[in-house]
Amino acid sequence: MPSKEIKDIRRRVIIEGVEPEIDGGHFAIKRSVGEEVRVEADITADSHDVVTAILLYRYEAEAAWKAVFMKSLANDRWQGAFRVSTLGRYWYTMKGWVDHFRTWQRDLRKKAAAGHWLPIIRIEPMPRVMKKACR
Repeated sequence: MPSKEIKDIRRRVIIEGVEPEIDGGHFAIKRSVGEEVRVEADITADSHDVVTAILLYRYEAEAAWKAVFMKSLANDRWQGAFRVSTLGRYWYTMKGWVDHFRTWQRDLRKKAAAGHWLPIIRIEPMPRVMKKACR
């Protein structure tokens, strides 16, 4: 079961404006074998933190989901894609979260570009993700 902190993080990201979708997902989109399914959505957070998103997809007969990172296009619009390899029904969904490490990294770059003295900045608390990665 996810910790309370992870649950709170997941609620901070909103995914809407998903395309392609027909009637709110009640009907299937159509693609042929070999075609790419390009999925786009508006993915935002409740702050200026950096967001990371993945597109999860699977063929109907498979239990395991496959994941691809989505890329940011512009104005909170994100895109991910997968290729249809077998005839049949595919399921897809998206997940987004606040990426604390990338937010910390972006802010550190901004401070360095502004001429702040970096040895002092490095004393600032690092995200838990980086602390665990350094162990």
